[in-house]
Amino acid sequence: MAQSLGEIEKTIAPAVEALGFELYACELSLGKASTTLRVLVDGPNGITLDQCAKVSRQVATALDVADPFSGRYSLEVSSPGMDRPLTHPWHFERAVGKKAKLRTRVLKNGQRNFIGVINKAESGQVIVATEEHGEISFELSEIEKARLIVQI
Repeated sequence: MAQSLGEIEKTIAPAVEALGFELYACELSLGKASTTLRVLVDGPNGITLDQCAKVSRQVATALDVADPFSGRYSLEVSSPGMDRPLTHPWHFERAVGKKAKLRTRVLKNGQRNFIGVINKAESGQVIVATEEHGEISFELSEIEKARLIVQI
């Protein structure tokens, strides 16, 4: 792969924004035969399947010009969903007051998996209120994976 995921996001963000949507995140899966780029897109009122198709065409054109992959790749465009992943600092900032599941890279308080409400997110830190341990502070670099929990 010639470009980093961050560079790919910078390449395709203008194409997504030109259609009135927000590039929420990108995920890259590297396989033996091909690469899959998942583009998560959101809008003020969510995003429909038809809108995803429009975004896919725009993003494909931008990728064809930039040619960030060596070899074959697949492009998937979808909504981040209600249980959206939290990967960027601004994701955590927007999720303050919401319940999330976090997995840390190393043990913290004797465990790696935490569930709680995000109380604060700023300056590279996230504070989560858990039932088991009370408030716990995490550096963003400590978090391997995080996702909102859908509450009904």
